[in-house]
Amino acid sequence: MCRNGAPDQRPYCYPETMHPHDLIPAATWVRNLTTASLLLAVAVACGQSANIDDTVAPAADSVLPTAADKQSYVDQLHALGVDKYLGIEPVSSTTVGDWEAYYYDVTAGATCLHGTPYIVSVRPATVPTSATVLYLQGGGACWDELTCTLGFAKKTADVPDGYHNGIFDRTNPENPVKDYNIVFASYCDGSVFSGDAKVDYGGQETWHWGIRNLSAAVTILRDRFADSTTLLVTGSSAGGFGTFMALGVVRAALPDRYIHLLNDSGPGIENPKLAETMGRGIRRQWQFEQFLPSDCVECDEQLLFLLDYALAHDPDLSVGMYSYLDDSVIGTLFVQFFSAYPAILRETTDRIHERFPDRFRRFFVDGAEHTILANKQFYQPFPQKGTVADWTRAFLSNDLSHWIDWR
Repeated sequence: MCRNGAPDQRPYCYPETMHPHDLIPAATWVRNLTTASLLLAVAVACGQSANIDDTVAPAADSVLPTAADKQSYVDQLHALGVDKYLGIEPVSSTTVGDWEAYYYDVTAGATCLHGTPYIVSVRPATVPTSATVLYLQGGGACWDELTCTLGFAKKTADVPDGYHNGIFDRTNPENPVKDYNIVFASYCDGSVFSGDAKVDYGGQETWHWGIRNLSAAVTILRDRFADSTTLLVTGSSAGGFGTFMALGVVRAALPDRYIHLLNDSGPGIENPKLAETMGRGIRRQWQFEQFLPSDCVECDEQLLFLLDYALAHDPDLSVGMYSYLDDSVIGTLFVQFFSAYPAILRETTDRIHERFPDRFRRFFVDGAEHTILANKQFYQPFPQKGTVADWTRAFLSNDLSHWIDWR
């Protein structure tokens, strides 16, 4: 089902299984989101059981892009200007624990929501390696005076010296990336690493410089770890949403590398009922649509289908997606699909998996928690599905027999 928005908007579509009571008035949405705003920056993971019938039998990809397809795709990314901010350099650096911290300001071309310094952190592997993670931090989103004033989004950057769980735990032998280099892109732009605008909200200068901050991190990735033969691009919550933009920026920066992209709880799904409020405001204030391919027709429905577009053009890409089926932050508070969210999440991602069963797979589990990559639950076994850690290991090693699609 589709509906058109204002003349300057793309149409919005959603599955037929969606019931009208799952679409709520904008005023109710604002009240609910205000109450829950602080939850947008919190990741809580506590898995529940899932049924083995949720698996989908693998099949060969129906679309096999060629080297020429990939070159055309990379050329298009350049033409869109996705890489125009690569080369941003820090103004200073320091060491905090195991992390090298690189600082940027407005003059350098990267900054936080209200002009405070931006930070990219690097934790080199203890032993030289050709495996690297680019991790995008989460922390909400904002798009107007109300949402940016009330704390809907993280406003300052930080060094992740307190990150010791999940993929950041070097001491756990079950961690598939414990010996990887890590480039940590802190989050503070309010635009899920995608915006390219400076705006004024009630007299407050606001920098939605998401793609610039992202580009600062990718510049370090390119300059420090360009020889990485294993490259994981990932992020949680707002950082998961940020992986949609990161995919293009990283591909433009490193056209010859194979990319494993893992989206943790930021699936790129929107609610058409919120088009006149949140959706329209986001497009107007963040100005990110300039970076989307004009021939990505399905992107008109959901940003999620940018993954389908990339998989159809880039043979050196595999995508994994993790989510709780009743995610209380995304499904309830942010897009407000409520009880319809599991069906919508499954149906929209089914469309991608059906075309690319070898290169797009999911790890969906019952529960209302939000994010897992930076949590201890990364190592928690889910009944019949195993751990996300083991699933991620199979993903990174291209072990299709153990990288199972759990929907």
